[in-house]
Amino acid sequence: MKDPIIQTTGQVQDLIVLAPGSNMDLDHPHLARLAALCEALELSTWRFQFLYRDEGRPFPPKDINVTINEYELQLRSAAKQFPTARLHLGGHSYGARIATHVAAKLVTSGDKLAGRLRSIIAFSLPVHPAKNPHLKRWDHASDLALPVCLVSGERDALAEPAQLGTLMARMHNPLNTLTVLTGTDHGFGQLAKYRQDAEAYATATMAVSAFLKTLEQPLS
Repeated sequence: MKDPIIQTTGQVQDLIVLAPGSNMDLDHPHLARLAALCEALELSTWRFQFLYRDEGRPFPPKDINVTINEYELQLRSAAKQFPTARLHLGGHSYGARIATHVAAKLVTSGDKLAGRLRSIIAFSLPVHPAKNPHLKRWDHASDLALPVCLVSGERDALAEPAQLGTLMARMHNPLNTLTVLTGTDHGFGQLAKYRQDAEAYATATMAVSAFLKTLEQPLS
């Protein structure tokens, strides 16, 4: 597997593992911009890509456990290299979906590493296949005890509002947040009549910043 891209900020108090979308490599411009967004908020980043991309295949293996295990291995490597950092799981699209499975797996199994997990930050979470809205792939949603920050495009064909809202309701953490980017599609692209692309990233940055601040506040 290709070596991850690691960018550290300060003393590495918080680190996010970022996985790419299904047809992306770790150096894809969109994933790089998401990493920069996190780094601007003092999150160190650990970007990686799945093995099937190293092998030149365009789509993930049918067995989702393969990529869940690969993500978990990357998370464990990050935890070992930065033993005092609080860990956040994240990614774009498919990578974000796999992050939720890893989080649920570690939390429900009582894995020691679960104690270091702080949140899930998911960009363009693929809630369902295009033109086929359902929640069949989210049986694990109720196991997502970590705070979840979702940033989704208004025109994202993989996250229709009704299904996205229902999914949020299934995750019970009071710190969960959902930010919908006006006019934005699955890849943060925008129609000409809407704001420019850079504003989508700016809005996403503000959303993640606000979410991270809530993590530092005691629950009432």
